[in-house]
Amino acid sequence: MTAPSSGCAQILDTNFSSTLFPAAVAIHPDGRVLADDYSLVRRLNLDGSYDAVWSGLASIITALTVRPDGQIFAGATYDPLTTRNMAIIDPGVSANSIGAFGLGGDIYCAALQPEGKVLAAGFGNGPGPTNLIVRLNPGTSEDPSFNAFASFSVLNLTVQPDGKILVGGYFGLLNGQVQQGIGRLNSDGTLDTTFTPSPVGYINGGVKTVLLQPDGKILIGGDFTVLGGHTRNHIARLNPDGSVDTTFDAGVSGSGQNVNSLALQANGKIVVAGHFSTLAGQPCTNVGRLNPDGSFDASFEGSASEGWANSATLHPDGSILVVAPITTPGGQILFARFINTDPATNSLTRSGSALTWWRGGSAPEVWRTTFEVSTNNGASSLVREHALKAAGN
Repeated sequence: MTAPSSGCAQILDTNFSSTLFPAAVAIHPDGRVLADDYSLVRRLNLDGSYDAVWSGLASIITALTVRPDGQIFAGATYDPLTTRNMAIIDPGVSANSIGAFGLGGDIYCAALQPEGKVLAAGFGNGPGPTNLIVRLNPGTSEDPSFNAFASFSVLNLTVQPDGKILVGGYFGLLNGQVQQGIGRLNSDGTLDTTFTPSPVGYINGGVKTVLLQPDGKILIGGDFTVLGGHTRNHIARLNPDGSVDTTFDAGVSGSGQNVNSLALQANGKIVVAGHFSTLAGQPCTNVGRLNPDGSFDASFEGSASEGWANSATLHPDGSILVVAPITTPGGQILFARFINTDPATNSLTRSGSALTWWRGGSAPEVWRTTFEVSTNNGASSLVREHALKAAGN
């Protein structure tokens, strides 16, 4: 369980350095980082050096995700010569092994459903509903039972724990129904009609990034300034039903005024990446962090001095991978890692037969706990491997 924490500074990891400026970043189950290098997929060591590389697509890779079996899905812009824009990479075989296939159009985003099927979407160029949201079977074929589409480009897919799919982009229709910029599908691809409709004029820009909080609330970022009749400068939070959360009002301003990526840490803090010079009213260049209530977190030393930030990705070890030009004493880097400087806080309490373990900080969440209980001063013990995570923590 994760308890609230007021601290948690994070600083640049000077042991990690990369000259990549990737459009897509993912984390392999073994903790190594995957990133695109134009038409290549590279795997990085802990110091940012290259560990492996895979080729096979002829166009720019724009989306990466990893299946439960460790295979890597890569989505790319459409290449008319090869008619390919997607690939499945098996990292367990030779370094250049790749199986590529194409369904038309440009792929901008990908996500995994709980059963391991890959969802992919972007901007299409074929007949009929051109901006398809496709689902792939465990191999490389399209699942014909999943039929979802948008009227224009889709930039983000986020799968909720209940299987429903949040969709963000520049569209005005989702599955033929008026739903502007943000909408939700059921797990089978049908429109979720319980999600608050967003009619024409609901939002004055696009949604580039969607992030689900443990309490079911939804953070969105993009190039909008109005949402549901409320002024919201490129960042907003929605209630689980899609209505605007009026208690959260953080925004960015300055040149560019764009939020490209959001990342949620275990302590509820929100990393923001994009093109801006202020965050929540405080000076901050392109990368910064918000407290859970939307106020500015000054303990994060992450501003990027030039250009803009493509993305922020949370690593399972609690560090944050940021794609942005950052000037360091050793020169400029384009792909950086920020590490925790504060240890996780812990407290263990007992009430009757129940043990409660609170953990704080931005360190990774615990996926399993084992308690060893002794009632005779350690002469014998009973191992308990059972734990329930508190809702919203």
